[in-house]
Order: sequence, then C-alpha cells, then structure tokens
Amino acid sequence: MSFTLVLMGSPGIEPANGVGPAVRGRKPWAVLAYVLLSGRATSRAHLASLLFSDAGDPLAALRWSIASLRRALGPDVSIGGDPVQVVLPTGAQVDVLDIQAGRWSDVEVPGELLESFYFRDSPGFEAWLLVTRRRLTALVEAVLVERIHTALAQGTAAGAIGLAARLVESNPLDESHQALLIRCLADSGDPAAAQHQLAAATRLLRAEFAEPPSASLRAAAVPRANPIDTSGAGGTAGAAEIWANLDAGRAAIAAGAVDAGIDCLRTAVTGAEAGTDRALLARALSIFGASLVRVGNSFLEAETMLRRGLAAAVNAGDDQSAGVAQRELGFLHVQAGYRLEGEQRLAAATALAGGDDSQLASILGIQGMSLCDEARYHEARTALQDSLACAQRAQRHRKAGWSLAMLGRLQLLLGELDEAAESLDEAARIARAERWSAFLPWPEALGAEVELAQGRPEAARQHLEHASALAQRSSDPGLQAFATHGLAGVAAATGEFTAALNAIDTARRQGCRGARPYVWIQAQILARRAALVSAHRPNQADAALDEWIGLSARAGLREDIVRAQMAAAGRGRPGALEATAALAADIDNPLLHRQLFSILAPGGPMQS
Repeated sequence: MSFTLVLMGSPGIEPANGVGPAVRGRKPWAVLAYVLLSGRATSRAHLASLLFSDAGDPLAALRWSIASLRRALGPDVSIGGDPVQVVLPTGAQVDVLDIQAGRWSDVEVPGELLESFYFRDSPGFEAWLLVTRRRLTALVEAVLVERIHTALAQGTAAGAIGLAARLVESNPLDESHQALLIRCLADSGDPAAAQHQLAAATRLLRAEFAEPPSASLRAAAVPRANPIDTSGAGGTAGAAEIWANLDAGRAAIAAGAVDAGIDCLRTAVTGAEAGTDRALLARALSIFGASLVRVGNSFLEAETMLRRGLAAAVNAGDDQSAGVAQRELGFLHVQAGYRLEGEQRLAAATALAGGDDSQLASILGIQGMSLCDEARYHEARTALQDSLACAQRAQRHRKAGWSLAMLGRLQLLLGELDEAAESLDEAARIARAERWSAFLPWPEALGAEVELAQGRPEAARQHLEHASALAQRSSDPGLQAFATHGLAGVAAATGEFTAALNAIDTARRQGCRGARPYVWIQAQILARRAALVSAHRPNQADAALDEWIGLSARAGLREDIVRAQMAAAGRGRPGALEATAALAADIDNPLLHRQLFSILAPGGPMQS
C-alpha cells in the first residue's frame, strides 16, 4: 500500500484513512523517529531505558507503543524484533528519510521533527531530539539555499525572495542568509528594498556582535548588471587579451595583490561575456569563481560565478571548467556544513577529473576536510593521504601543503601531537616557500594548538600573533577568528582569564562575519568560549553551551556535539550524559573515548 509517513511538523500518516487507526500518544512516534533516524541498531533495552524509564515496566510500555504503531501502519509494515527494525512496503514514503537522502523537493517548508512534542520525562531522548531537529532543519535549509543560488545564477531572483525571507526568519543572525535576501532584492530590481534590508541587518548584527557586518553583506545590496549570457552570443573579443587578464589576475593574487588580481579577472570575464567563444567564457567564469573562493573575497559572488561557469561549461562541452566549478561549489557547501550537497558536487567533480592528479588532489583534500569535520577520521585520513600523493605526483606544492595542514588538524584532534606538529610544520614551510601568505595563518594557528596541548603556551603565542597579523593583512575574518581563539587559549593557560574572555568574545564576533564562514572554525570558537564562560561567567554558561550544540548539530559536527553534551553533563543537565554515550558510540577517536571513559568510570567526575 502506498502512503507517506510524516514526522516533520505534526506527525501523521497520509492518507489518514488509508491504513489504520491514528497513532495515540507521543511515545509511539518517538519510538518510530528514533529507530528511523538514530543511524544505529537499537535494542529494546536501550529504547525502553531511553523513553520509558519512569514506567513500572519499561519493556511492557515499549511493547504497547510498538503494537500501537503496528495497528496504525497496517499489515504491510513490519516493526519489531531486537534490535527494533522498521521495514516499509514498496511505494511507502517517509519525509525525514527523503530529506536525509536529498529527495525533498516540496515548495512548502516543513516544520521541525515531531513539532510541539516534548519529552521532559525522557531527558536522554529529548537531548537526542534537539540535535536531530537541528540537523534536519539544516538539510531543509540547504535545499532552500540551493534553490536561491540557482535563481540568482539564472537571473530569476524575484522568484526566490520568499525563500530567502524564510531563511532570514529562521536564523536572522546568519549573515549568509541576510546576504542572500539582500542580493535577491537588489537583483530583482528593487534597490530601495535591498538597502532597507541591509540597514535592518546591520542594526541587528551590530547589536549582537558589537561590530558592523562584513563588506560582502554591503556588496550584496549593489545592483548588478544583467546576468552573464552563457550561450556565447554577442560581439567579438580578443582571446589573447582575455587570457592575459586571467593569467595576470591569478599571478597578482598569488603574489598577495588580491584587489588588483580580482580586477583583472573581472575584466577577463566581461571580455569573455562579450565574445563568441563559449569555452573561453566557461574558463573565465570558473577561474574567477574559484579565485573568489580562495581569497574569501565574496562567497556570494563566487557561488554565482561558479554556477554560471558550470552552465557555460556544460553548454560548451568543457569538462575541465565544469569540474573546477563543481569542485569549488563542493568546497563552499562543505565549509557551510551542507554535507549532502558537498558530497554530490565533489562526486560530480571526480567524474569529470578523468584521473588527473592535480584535480584529484584538490577534490580528495576537500573530501578529507569534510570527513574530518564529521569525525569520520579513518576515512578522512585515507582521503587526505591520497590527496597528498596526487599532489606530489603532479608536483603541485600548494595543494600538498593544503592537504598536509588538514592532515595535521586530524592528527591534532586524535591526540597524535608529534605527528601533527610534523605535518603542520611542513605545511607552513611549503606556504613560506610558495610565498602563500594568505594560507600560512592556517597551519601556524593549528600548530599553535599543538603547542598549547603540549604545554608550551609562549611558543604558541608567538605563532598566533604572527598568524593573526597575516590574516588581518589578507582580510580573512575566519582565519583572524581562529588565531584570536588560539590567543584566548594561551591567555587561559597562563592564568590571564580576563584577557582570555575578551579574546574569545572577539573571536566569536570575527568568526560570525562574512557571507560563508567555515562552520568548523566557528564550532572551535564556541567550544573554547563555553569552557571559559562556564568557569568564569557561570550565569552565561547554559546559553553558551546551547549555541555550541546548535551550531554543531546544524553542521553535522559529530564530535563537537558529543563534547558539548559532555560539557552539559558536567553541569548536571538532564539527559546530557545519556546523549553523550549514545552519540559517541560510532566515532573512531580513541582520545575522545578515553576522555569519556574517565568521566563515566566509577569515581569519575560524573560518578562521584
């Protein structure tokens, strides 16, 4: 029988009269949601403990809930066993599974998972539900963002204004959402509305972060010329001059003259737009978009250029330009925490790479970055080592340095400090040899975190001050924020707690600026801030923890979710300890499990 299970918003079965009687109560829906979404085999004992610990006979209460689901779902659905499993008939749909698989395409935005249901008598389940709600909401958000960017690239911004307004309503402090709404208004021919929204966003962001928003938000309000024509129609243009501007632009950016380089690339795109060479237009757009991504100049414009470049490349049959555009779009999605879209773009880029080591080095490096963000460390290590091997075969030193830095970050997170120091030192050496000053703050700041973990705060301070100065010179708010976050850690390690609190608050403001900040950096800032606030501003601790949990859940940062729940458990938050143990089970980080064991063991801080 064909029917749809609805778990987003008010739960139900559609058609309502097509299967069986309605499901009675909250707990059967909770059982169904957990079995479908927990991502692991769920024993009856665990479900009973999680949801029915207050019942006189928890297992009997679980049996009643499963029986209620069976009656409502009908004989074609199998639910039961130990571990509990749900087997649906062909043709049945489940909205949350469609969302997870990227199949959700409805115009209407659904509500949150099990909306208006609360489970205060089951704190462990409620903690899991909070995290899962944020994760599913982010998946829906990613679909909306994808539609808006498609509309902007196609020159149909007016039709996306409503979608952008929904994003802003759901999270008004997200500068990337505000930028999308402002850009839609500007491109739809309503510059006054764009300026009005910019003023409102500026007031809001200044009130929250005590600083004006970034230049990229202001740039979103400037009306653009008509969207670039990717058909290749138009007058003639000199290909040699266009290529000269492309080469000069890339060389200027490599030398640190970012503004001059961007101007050259923009001129090249304008010239290619006026010409008839569709492949040259595709190449110019993809190079310009990739360069905007690399310098962090304007991620909103970068995404628009890459999408137009992709359309032009498909039109021209240019696999190389299409692959570059897909790869860079994948990087933008990964950086924002939109994992599903990132994986899809990177898979497409891999198919277009044709075994080219230079291309694969970049793609595998971004895949390793995303896998590490998700705490899939074994897979991440393999991807980064493969990326490094490809870069070395292709003699692409910068790509090797980039992957080494990401490998060093992974080793740091796993507690492999000596190995991390070696990888990060080599990444920094490559950056210096290549005069890659825009990238150098990343391995330097990560290396300083290794030094902090080794108990060498003064050595860390020197590297962080240098990284901060370089990041400021290249106008990279994300790297500025990460370096400032490191300086907060140094100040805390040396007993300068007022300086530490001031620095971490500054890092939080810096890290939230820009149209597409890197969510992993934001999470590290919120983690350190939660620790400092819990120790020195206890009245703000719960809010700081909730901010860390919310961001980590939205972006799929699994280890950060676990560590945030560990911190919440340390403050005695109901359900946090149960959530910590459940969420940590499939994370392959021995360091995390040693730390978790130390607090769960008899006599540990959670057991004393």
